[in-house]
Amino acid sequence: MSDEPIRKQTAQMIRSALKTSSGTLLLYPDRLSHVVSAAIGVGAAAGVVGLAVANKMAKNKAEEKEAAGGKGVTTIPLAEITEVRKGKQGLQRNLLEVVTSDGTALKFGVKFDQWKPDLVGALGSAAAM
Repeated sequence: MSDEPIRKQTAQMIRSALKTSSGTLLLYPDRLSHVVSAAIGVGAAAGVVGLAVANKMAKNKAEEKEAAGGKGVTTIPLAEITEVRKGKQGLQRNLLEVVTSDGTALKFGVKFDQWKPDLVGALGSAAAM
């Protein structure tokens, strides 16, 4: 597994209308990972400045937590992603949605149009390996 992410951004992972997890989304050359961060929820309660600080902290610690694995880390090998599409959730119409080979669909609170080029590039490179 590669140590450096291609892209990272704080984002919610949306499993259903009632199940969301705040954290950081990381794209590596061989996997897509979401690392949950409680700091984002606490920061949001503290207002705009608290949220900005919490987002920075979450992004800084996400790589360490992802490498350690365990609770709060969801990792999807790129080889298992069968579809990348624009997802919708409530009023949000530009979410990144991935579907895995077992049919699981996960939505991430990042802009599809911004993540698509990097994700498609990583998928192409992973398929060539």
